[in-house]
Amino acid sequence: MVSLREFLRSFRRLPFVPFWLAERGYSHLAYQPAMALWGDAVGSTLSIVTARCLLRSKQGVYMPAATFASVLLRPGDLFVDVGAYDGLVSLIAAHAVGSTGHVYSFEPNPEAFAVIESIARAYRLNSIHLENCAVSAAEGTAFLYVPQYAPGATLSEKSPKTRGAAPRRCRVRTLGGYWRQQGIAAQPTLVKIDVEGAEFDVLTGARELLASPMPPMVVFEASDVNASMFGRTVDDVLKMLATFGYEFWVLRYPNLVPITRATDVNPSRDPELWTDVLALNPKAHETRFQTLSRRFRVAA
Repeated sequence: MVSLREFLRSFRRLPFVPFWLAERGYSHLAYQPAMALWGDAVGSTLSIVTARCLLRSKQGVYMPAATFASVLLRPGDLFVDVGAYDGLVSLIAAHAVGSTGHVYSFEPNPEAFAVIESIARAYRLNSIHLENCAVSAAEGTAFLYVPQYAPGATLSEKSPKTRGAAPRRCRVRTLGGYWRQQGIAAQPTLVKIDVEGAEFDVLTGARELLASPMPPMVVFEASDVNASMFGRTVDDVLKMLATFGYEFWVLRYPNLVPITRATDVNPSRDPELWTDVLALNPKAHETRFQTLSRRFRVAA
C-alpha cells in the first residue's frame, strides 16, 4: 500500500520533465535558452501554487516547507536545503532569492543528486550550490542506506525502509563547518531540513549558526517514527531549538498554529502523519513573522 506522502512525492519530478534534454546529447545551443525559460516558468508557477496553498487538504497543506520558502524568502537571501532529494524546494527557493541570492543544496543519494545537478545545469540556476554529501553532527564518513522502492535515503540502518538496501559510503559535513570552510560572510536566512529523522544531529552541527546574532529561520520535518531511528524524538529537536530562543508553528491552512511539544504536531499519534515545523526567533525574525501574519491567520 502506497502512503499519501509517497503518492504525492511520485509527482515531484513531473515539473522537471524537460531537463532530460540536458542528458540526451543535444547541443548546448539547441536546448539551453528554452530550458532556462522553462525553468523560470516552472519556478514562478510552483511559487504561486505553494504560496497560495493551492495544494491542500482539510487538515493543512501539502509540502509546507515549499510554502514557507515561497512566502518567507526574498531576493538576495541565502537558503539551505538539507536533504534536497529531487530539488523541488531548491528550485522554488532559487526563484524566490533571485540572481542576487544563493541556495545551498545538500543531498547524499547519488541518483537524486544527479537529478538536481541536471536541473540546475539545464535551467541555468547559477544561484544553486550543490553538495553530494550528508549533513550531521560531526564531519567524517558514514553509511547511507537508499531504499529500493521508497523515496529518501537515511543514515540509520534501523529504518524499515532500508531493508535489503546496500549501504554506501558517503561524506558527512556539518553546517557550521561548511560555512566556515566556504568563508560565507552572511548567515543563512532559512534552513530546511528533511533527513528522515536525523534533524537533531543536523542542528547539533549548526549550533554556531543558531547562536549567532542573526540566526536562520528553520523548517524541519517532524516525525517521531523517523526520529526514533536515531534514538531521538521531535521533542528533543524542539527543546534544543528552544535553548536558542526559537518558538514554533505548524501550518494548518488557513491558520498558522503555535506549538510547544510533539503532541501538538501529532495529537493522534498517527505513525503515518508528518508535517513541517517552522521555528522562528521572535526578536530576530519579527519582520518575517509579520509577513506570515499578513498571509495566514495566526492562531492564539
